[in-house]
Amino acid sequence: MVERRLGIKASVNVDESIGLTPQAEQELFRIVTEALNNALKYARASQVHVTLQSEKDQAVLEVQDNGSGFDPTGAFAGMGLQNMRERTYALGGHMVISSQPGSGTRIRVEIPQLNILAGEGHMEIKIRVLVVDDHTVIRKGLCLLLSAEKYGIEVVGEAADGRDAIEKSRSLNPDVILLDLVMPGMGGLEAIPAIRQGNPEARILILTSFAEDDQILEAIRSGALGYLIKDASPDELVSTIHNVYLNRMSLPPELGRKMMLGSQIPGVNQPTSLLTDREVDVLRCVAQGYSNKQIASELSISTNTVRTHVSNLLQKLNLENRTQLALYTRQNKTLLSAN
Repeated sequence: MVERRLGIKASVNVDESIGLTPQAEQELFRIVTEALNNALKYARASQVHVTLQSEKDQAVLEVQDNGSGFDPTGAFAGMGLQNMRERTYALGGHMVISSQPGSGTRIRVEIPQLNILAGEGHMEIKIRVLVVDDHTVIRKGLCLLLSAEKYGIEVVGEAADGRDAIEKSRSLNPDVILLDLVMPGMGGLEAIPAIRQGNPEARILILTSFAEDDQILEAIRSGALGYLIKDASPDELVSTIHNVYLNRMSLPPELGRKMMLGSQIPGVNQPTSLLTDREVDVLRCVAQGYSNKQIASELSISTNTVRTHVSNLLQKLNLENRTQLALYTRQNKTLLSAN
């Protein structure tokens, strides 16, 4: 089919035992489509090989062509490479481009086990979720919905107010906390700092019926990673939980624009001249959703060194968490475009 449509000889080798989540299937399909378009339109390749295999605890996609090749650094802004990287990051993965003029191109995308459905030969990984909502019917409904086997989520507990959420966050150690903002007694907004203090690794997703933008912005400043309205579809809710678990900030586009254009994050006016070249490199990686391990691999440094750089960045820029670092970088666009 590819040969007929694009006039290029293609071989495809897919391990059919790999069961990908719908989001992973969609993102990988678009990456392959973009890569094939590049091979034909820019590299003028006559052959392309596509493989999808399982390696240890990850799925690996490779697209290799015999085209003219290119300088990946110089071409990064074009040829759809930025979109391909963003799709990879959305899955919590890592993309490596190997190419040079005259030698063809190989694109390797590695995505973690989280994107692979449980099945024979695969270890099942579940995201541990704490559901916090004062309305019993909504809370129980969410717990029932999220407990469906296909979603890869384990509901480890539920809470009816902010104080209960703080206590259970410490005792249950959830990966993701689904948190309502408006609750009697202590609301979600007041609870976030205490939750973060008692369980710094917890990722907080705000799920509420209605909230003013100022409340959402304050929640993000306090350390929440995402925001969703309760009338979102089940697939949207599950997808957002997965993204937040992967430390990907998840906000409606209009709210994200307000945060970037309105200088909502403290430290936005701090001069970037305070930063070393290596700190800027780390900052760019944080903005792209890299974990410490991925940053270490990308920059060829140790994870302990990455932690030190992140700590220094937070101190120099007067910020509190990685979410604020990512927003700071996006507000200072020169950091993302600099070579």
